[in-house]
Amino acid sequence: MASMTEDEAQKSDFERDKEVQFSRFGTFLFWLAAGHLIALALLALLLL
Repeated sequence: MASMTEDEAQKSDFERDKEVQFSRFGTFLFWLAAGHLIALALLALLLL
């Protein structure tokens, strides 16, 4: 019974780590897209 609860605890930790990695990846993609939009806006202002 103790080993079963340990396995469940490890699984929950793994799931939590996976969620944290996904959220970090999402924020990275968001800032990447925002950076591209800002760069395009600055480029458009310079070209006009």
